[in-house]
Amino acid sequence: MKLYKAKKEDFQTVFKILEESSRWLLSKGNRQWPAEWIQRKKPEIEHAVASGLFSCVTINDEVVAVVELLSAPEKIWKYDDSKAMYIHKLAVSRKYAGKGVGKSLLEEIAKTEFSKGVKALRLDCVAENKGLRRYYESFGFIFKGIAFNGEIDLALFEYQAKS
Repeated sequence: MKLYKAKKEDFQTVFKILEESSRWLLSKGNRQWPAEWIQRKKPEIEHAVASGLFSCVTINDEVVAVVELLSAPEKIWKYDDSKAMYIHKLAVSRKYAGKGVGKSLLEEIAKTEFSKGVKALRLDCVAENKGLRRYYESFGFIFKGIAFNGEIDLALFEYQAKS
């Protein structure tokens, strides 16, 4: 598994994996990333990829997962200025789902960011997505509360660097 910063030319691949995840979630009755939301976010995602905010995971030169990493404090976290990295839009290709790619990616992000002095990883998911909430908790993320983002309730999670 190799992690690298996505480049502008990776946008179509990044978006394809996000769309695939959106369709799969919808097929499970999950509102995590509704199709209309992904489509509405397409220009923003393209800009984020071009700006170097997305990373790609490859296995045998095939992109199998994507993630957006942000360092700026966010509104739903009440702009808490603790040194944290915010994980967004983490998606694994369905071909590689259930093979530990997501866990390995989270471990790599933690190792890399904590070595840079980041104190916590933060992420959110749709509050009603109980499966994803259990997944994050099984990794070691701590539930920090529910926040409304203007559209939907989000469950907030934080993973602290070990002292």
